[in-house]
Amino acid sequence: MVETDMKQKTSADYDAGSDSLAIWQVGKKGFGSLEFGDIIVDFDKRKKVVGIELMSATKLLSALSKRSITREMLGQVKECSLSVRETGTMLIVQVKLVLLDEVIDESIPIPLGRSERTVAVAVV
Repeated sequence: MVETDMKQKTSADYDAGSDSLAIWQVGKKGFGSLEFGDIIVDFDKRKKVVGIELMSATKLLSALSKRSITREMLGQVKECSLSVRETGTMLIVQVKLVLLDEVIDESIPIPLGRSERTVAVAVV
């Protein structure tokens, strides 16, 4: 588990066995989740996003960054940050991971349907 003070206190935990990467705000309690394929967004009682889990994280981050992201790389996260904003029908999740030798800084667009917009629209 990694903890950092980039923007807000954020932690990350990568499970190489399942290739899943969880990033969350320290001290924030999750109330519910929405699943968008290989992306799970956690929110609190006030409908603010407090965390995200990326299933098949290496595949997703490799596609977004257009470079090879390996399990070994994600196992070396030193710092992380998470920010979220809504733009109409999209939730844009910005994930920044500081590794030993490089930085992964990617935006993950998540299309929101009508029902999701009423649940996960708040921004951290």
